[in-house]
Amino acid sequence: IVAIKKVLIDPRYKNREYDILKKINNINCVKMLTAFKSHGKKKEIFLNIVMEFLPMSLHQFNIKYRKERKFPALIFVRLFAFQMFSGLHYLHSIGITHRDLKPHNLLIDPETGELKICDFGSAKEIKPGDVSVSYIASRFYRAPELMLNCTTYNNSIDIWAAGCIIAEMLMAGTPLFPGNTSIGELHEIIKIIGSPNE
Repeated sequence: IVAIKKVLIDPRYKNREYDILKKINNINCVKMLTAFKSHGKKKEIFLNIVMEFLPMSLHQFNIKYRKERKFPALIFVRLFAFQMFSGLHYLHSIGITHRDLKPHNLLIDPETGELKICDFGSAKEIKPGDVSVSYIASRFYRAPELMLNCTTYNNSIDIWAAGCIIAEMLMAGTPLFPGNTSIGELHEIIKIIGSPNE
């Protein structure tokens, strides 16, 4: 059983995800098995990325507990947190920042306790001093510097997201900073950890 991600090929843009998936090889990052092109009805060309399959996302796992008004066992929190940081350590060691880490982008197998980081559509190789867009990452997991329009960030934005994910697991799927807008998100962060310094 495999997972296939079908992406429209736009000749104006380079598919960074495909290039990154070719580079990564780590037990805690989803592995690309192969890729092939297919044609759509309107002469579109699609890239089909074939990857290893895991049965659910961490988001689905969290929601299951939230619906039952229960908390996951701490062993799951520790196990998934360790593997998430292990995968991030590998990515960061080869210069890749994920830039959209969230429970939806962490695949798990609750039977084996396995976790793999997936969806590298926003991932980028970032070197010190590189300029990147600040409007990146899903709002609940977006680091404060991104909401303050910082364009020279580094892989610490993934660490912020990972902390938010762990807190969410501990709170049975309730996001730690549930802002409705970027300003609302910043307000939620300040309510808990205080105002940022200069």
